[in-house]
Amino acid sequence: MAHESFEDQAVAQAINAAFLPVKVDREERPDVDAVYMAACLAMNGSGGWPLTVLLTPDQKPFWAGTYLPKPQLLQLVDEAARLWREDRVGVLSAGEALTAHLRQATQNRPGAPGRELVQRAVSQFAQSFDARWGGFGPAPKFPTPHNLIFLLRNSRLTGDGHGKEMALQTLDAMYRGGSGLPRRTQLCHADP
Repeated sequence: MAHESFEDQAVAQAINAAFLPVKVDREERPDVDAVYMAACLAMNGSGGWPLTVLLTPDQKPFWAGTYLPKPQLLQLVDEAARLWREDRVGVLSAGEALTAHLRQATQNRPGAPGRELVQRAVSQFAQSFDARWGGFGPAPKFPTPHNLIFLLRNSRLTGDGHGKEMALQTLDAMYRGGSGLPRRTQLCHADP
């Protein structure tokens, strides 16, 4: 999005006309990223990067999503600006409601996940796993290293071979550029 959208003159003008844009480096400010990623997860059921979040002036999110192609980003900017002009109370109310939801979710957060929750997560990955191309869910797919690390760590701790295979097949497909070629189980061998 940096090159496709944010460096584009038309996009920059549209955003600057209606918003005060702020770019956050998630590696330098993981605390800020965590708050707005939680908003994206609450609104959409999934998240990822690049993360795009629209906030009220008091920094309460009212819209969140991941990658947006240039035409969709321009449409979002226009629609959000229109809503701000025509239904500011509704936008502020949406920000308040989402913020209240996030606060409640934080207060009700349990301790460390139990084995049952971990197994449910592995099962959900298995249900959305793309056995042909690797990865999870339909295209477009984006790398999700935290999911792969979870599957690999769980496999090491529990001996779950299926989680490990899903992770390795996904990594192999990424390495091969999504070609869908079968994974080589033995990278090299020595003939006597």
